[in-house]
Amino acid sequence: MILHIGNDISIHEHWLVAILDIDRSSAHSPLFREFLSRAEREGKLEWLGPEIPRTVVVTVDRVYLTAVRAETLRQRCAEGSSLTEAERLGFCRKKG
Repeated sequence: MILHIGNDISIHEHWLVAILDIDRSSAHSPLFREFLSRAEREGKLEWLGPEIPRTVVVTVDRVYLTAVRAETLRQRCAEGSSLTEAERLGFCRKKG
């Protein structure tokens, strides 16, 4: 399945590691800020548009900041997938 994450960017679900809601997660913790800083230093952080980001999408090789709500992305993942509730809440990956 392909997931559209905003600004004409789509990723394959097998590359997806996590969908993090910036307002509802520990996104303001020093550890999370260091994670984003490191991704930026390594050239792996991408801002998807000029809007204020609401969600961090982590893939195996990139980190995306998008204005698309995390719940919207999780719903897109759930459509057509047989995900458990835990997978829909934090990760969008099929078991197996």
